[in-house]
Amino acid sequence: MKCQHCLVEGTEMGSRAFSSRSRRGEDTRRRILDSAAHCFSEAGFRRTRFEEIAAGAGVSRTLVYAYFDSKENLLRAVRDRALEGWRAAVEPRIREAESARDALGAMVRETLLYARTRPFLRAIISEDSRVVLLGQNQLSRTAIALWRDQLAGVLEQGVASGEFRQDLDIESTTDAIRAMQLGVIDRMHRRDNPVEVASEAHVEAAARILIEGVACR
Repeated sequence: MKCQHCLVEGTEMGSRAFSSRSRRGEDTRRRILDSAAHCFSEAGFRRTRFEEIAAGAGVSRTLVYAYFDSKENLLRAVRDRALEGWRAAVEPRIREAESARDALGAMVRETLLYARTRPFLRAIISEDSRVVLLGQNQLSRTAIALWRDQLAGVLEQGVASGEFRQDLDIESTTDAIRAMQLGVIDRMHRRDNPVEVASEAHVEAAARILIEGVACR
């Protein structure tokens, strides 16, 4: 019969081994997602091959399939990680804002600054990715709804406080601001882009334009 000390020691060793495997698994998944994001950004979703993603992650093609059984699911995982990153970047800034105007400015700026340093976001909103991403999963639906609801809430707060125009149509203004942000994001990393919009000065200009468009005169 094993002593109690041996049983406890064996349990602790098993727990450490499991924790180590878990960390390695998380690291492998992260490297695969990083490589996929880069490949989708460089070549587009349709032209990217699993072999290229595997090579970029330093793993085998079989291992990529073990984590993600299709390129479509891999694209969705890249998209979902980006949405989570966006939430982590934007939400604290909105909570810190002292006024509706500050909150709107923070939301617009942080969204564009987040996109500015992540070229792979263009791949997510590109034409050849949209069909794949039409079937939104719960995480992406929640994140998109949160973006819409937060923006609408900030506009409503600004109208109520007198910071924003009283005749503001909240629903259409929310949709228009989101569309404008997506348009800037799409242009930020285009190689054939005749208009430069990716510097911090451009981010600031876009934020100012959007804020002044809804602010009281």
